[in-house]
Amino acid sequence: MRQTELSEFFRVTGSSGSIKREMKRKHGHLTPKSTNKFQIKVTPKKTDSPSKMDNKRPSNLSLSQVQKKLRLDSEDSENDSINLTQPYAPMDFDLEKIYHEKHFDIEFGSVVMSMCEEVKRLKPSENKHVQQLFSAFYNTLSMPINCAYFTVEELNVLRLMMGLSDDAKILLARLLKWKESWYRVKKISGMIEVNFTSASFQELVDKGIFDCDYETDQMSVVLDLLLVDELKSICKRMKVPHTTRKPKMILELLKIDGKKKSMFAGMKAPSAALKKVIEETVGSCVRVSVQTWSLIKRLLTLLYPIQASDKSLTDVFRILNEVFYEQRVYPDLPEERFPIFRNRQCLMEYVEAKTTLIKITDAIVKKNWDLIRDLGQLAFNKLEPAFKSQTKLDVPSHVRRFDATYVWGKVVWSSVDAFKKEKVEGIATATKFLKALIANKNIIQGKIGRWYGELAMIEMSHNKDLEASVALTKKALTEERLSPVDVAEMLDRARKLVARKAGISSQSKELMKQLIKDREEEFVVVPQEVTVFGIRMDSEFTTGTKSVWRVKNEASTELMSVEMVAMKHYKTDGYNCAVHCEGKLPVTIFAALLWDEIYGISIPGAFVCPYQTAPLDLFGSQFYLNRREAIDKKFSYYEQLDVDSLSEIMYENFITYREYFSLMSNNLVEDGQDFKDIVTCLGVKAVVGITKMMAKNYSQWSAGFPDLIVWNSGKKKCRVVEVKGPGDSLSVKQKLWIKNLMELGVKTEVCLVKAN
Repeated sequence: MRQTELSEFFRVTGSSGSIKREMKRKHGHLTPKSTNKFQIKVTPKKTDSPSKMDNKRPSNLSLSQVQKKLRLDSEDSENDSINLTQPYAPMDFDLEKIYHEKHFDIEFGSVVMSMCEEVKRLKPSENKHVQQLFSAFYNTLSMPINCAYFTVEELNVLRLMMGLSDDAKILLARLLKWKESWYRVKKISGMIEVNFTSASFQELVDKGIFDCDYETDQMSVVLDLLLVDELKSICKRMKVPHTTRKPKMILELLKIDGKKKSMFAGMKAPSAALKKVIEETVGSCVRVSVQTWSLIKRLLTLLYPIQASDKSLTDVFRILNEVFYEQRVYPDLPEERFPIFRNRQCLMEYVEAKTTLIKITDAIVKKNWDLIRDLGQLAFNKLEPAFKSQTKLDVPSHVRRFDATYVWGKVVWSSVDAFKKEKVEGIATATKFLKALIANKNIIQGKIGRWYGELAMIEMSHNKDLEASVALTKKALTEERLSPVDVAEMLDRARKLVARKAGISSQSKELMKQLIKDREEEFVVVPQEVTVFGIRMDSEFTTGTKSVWRVKNEASTELMSVEMVAMKHYKTDGYNCAVHCEGKLPVTIFAALLWDEIYGISIPGAFVCPYQTAPLDLFGSQFYLNRREAIDKKFSYYEQLDVDSLSEIMYENFITYREYFSLMSNNLVEDGQDFKDIVTCLGVKAVVGITKMMAKNYSQWSAGFPDLIVWNSGKKKCRVVEVKGPGDSLSVKQKLWIKNLMELGVKTEVCLVKAN
């Protein structure tokens, strides 16, 4: 669905009173009614209705966009559920055939099409959270290809959600943005700042959307709902220590929970007594049911399958909100969509794997090594059947990223560092994991060079098996297709092996020396160096790992970063303009030169949703090959232009497209003229050459570009500068960029900032 269609969903005309009718719906036959009834004492707020909350809107949002509730039109059919007797099953797409033929055209049945039509009758809500949730419904379920991944029963549950009362929709929308857990009913209204009646909670429970029976969950989960003072009170009543921290009190109460037998006849067991006290304290609780979470996660995965592992579902809703308010405007993308999951089961497996990847990413940030190891082992267990069957999904690499095995492989790889912290068993497990990843590289696409490098390091430094490290280094350099960065790192490993005095045979040393000799010339770079002096401030002035420097002017003294020290030097050297650009510059040049080829060419599976900053094949090896004819034609045309004509074209593209949420940076320079001057100073050969590098291997060349570009537009001269402070050295990617820029005729140098 194009971005404009999202706006169509919210574009409503008519007076504020044109739709003011309530629909009474009976959905009880679709899901079993809960036997649990709430006993909630909540006094309804007499002022504003809950449906009026969060109705603040930016000045550019018309009243007509928010004046109508999110509910189905009155002309809906009387029978809201899909006929369960209809012969229907979720689709099973032949992905290999579809992507081999590069064609997808299928007719969907009445069950799917009726769902698509019904969701298109949704209307906007005054509540922003409801609006975000049901815009996700609209954008996902209005496309038949997405509806085809759900069963009839699941589609009916989604219809139930669309038919909820206004207050129930608010409750659902808000709790879906919170973590998956139990919440105390008496606390929810305070957290949302709205008083809900028990009817709203009961409606969600009766329809199976919420759970209320928290007794079925682990006691530790329930105890975590209690405040510290409440825990102390319970500990006093149960006669256990109550002057410690919350985790310790919970541990003491869990010991009581483990005592299931009564000490005397006629007395309650300690666990039963504890349970009663907790029930009295906690009161009624609810959570979004497991089944509801499963549906919502799948729905949002279909809507936004490119969700990063460090982003939550709340981030997905935030993106939808920013799109609606036009704070994010994505490029116009090809409308053609191809299936990326074979069937419902594959979608569910992918969601499970992606959820685990999100968990392990969060655990790495929090340094929860035990959890990381547990998740890594879980992922490895999930992969073992694929290892045994050797089944590979034969689709383009950018589509294989949506196969669960690919994601499980990322989880396994992410866990290796945690296992290395356990010196014996952990090292053995890390070794096993890496060997399995390498042996099954055709099944699990991933960072093959990193796998080899890590395993070679473990064999050398932890297992003390230098010959095994030699064998891995040789195999990686002679048999595998590695990136230049991976090659350089493996050559560094070879040099370390050669430097060892014991544990390695002379034959193996000679082999490593020969490999170094054969490949090291690719990475030899001798850039020009210039040295600048300054006064380095003490550590209390530093920000993170960045050093702070003091530079004296004629009238004052300034504190600045190492890059600013270098810029000041080049300004005195005749370069009156400078930008701290790093990777933003080559990426923006690439986008400005090849915008139509990046965003205008439809490649099967490259665009899977309207919220993409780039086609997915850009991050693999097929981007250029998939567009070779169009890109080569564009390069041939640009290479014939003079620099003024080229800079004018790129200037027009830059000012036209910079406001899109895309690859192009909108804060690289202050205005388009600066970008035009940079292109002019670099020249045609350099600009086209940089773009060729990016087009053929974006993943490698999108990082490592030098820190600065300094220029003088009047003299049409520029320099590209990598700035290094004390103790800093060039990375492999930086060396490769400097080498290639020098070959393109760009004056490139390293500025060494040293302390006086």
